[in-house]
Amino acid sequence: MKGDPLHTQLFEYEIAAETISKQAWLQNWSERTQDALGAEPGLQACAAMGSLDCDEQVVIFERLENGTAARETLAERPDHAALRQRMGQTDMTRSRVRSLRFVDLPDYGWWRRPERHDKRFAAGVAVTLIATRFADDNSRQTYLRLTRDHARYCYLKESGTLIYSAGEACVDSERALGVQSGDLLFVAAFADDASAEKHRVDLAHVKLQEKLVNVPRTRVFVRSYVTTGYGFLWT
Repeated sequence: MKGDPLHTQLFEYEIAAETISKQAWLQNWSERTQDALGAEPGLQACAAMGSLDCDEQVVIFERLENGTAARETLAERPDHAALRQRMGQTDMTRSRVRSLRFVDLPDYGWWRRPERHDKRFAAGVAVTLIATRFADDNSRQTYLRLTRDHARYCYLKESGTLIYSAGEACVDSERALGVQSGDLLFVAAFADDASAEKHRVDLAHVKLQEKLVNVPRTRVFVRSYVTTGYGFLWT
């Protein structure tokens, strides 16, 4: 389980297919990640995911230790500057569709499974992102208590559930997602479709949903992604 304050951020880009293929874009982008594992200890995750809503959209998933300070430090690294230069070139033309940034909740879930290192670089990991807004603080605390307990169960019983955690939105989202500062952002990652289905139909999960139905809340959005095999989900 985790407890250190970290920031998670997602940047979703739409690639200009007329100038570069998705595969070539990913290969070019991934040059940074090859150096990051050893040289950027503050960067705990840096993975490229594909959007299931649009084949030309790529989502960059990052986890940064010490939040703003880490972003500033990483931005000063030569390889990051080189990445910005490459992405500014015509053949890596892209537009940012949306972005999110959220800070970890204390003692809630986990972001890595060391015993499943076979999956941290893998393609085909199913990732679900859910944004939730609560009617009041009591509803929020009830929801967190119930799901926090369930996260502990999943860690022990579901080896195919690779990530199961959440954070609080730091800022309002950019470009159409509708997330507001303070909303809950939940992230789950599954080794494959079979693992996701096992989690969904598990009796403990079914019973949890029966409890949560009475907790007042609004689902802002739910989005599904799949890892491309470029980058890493955890260090």
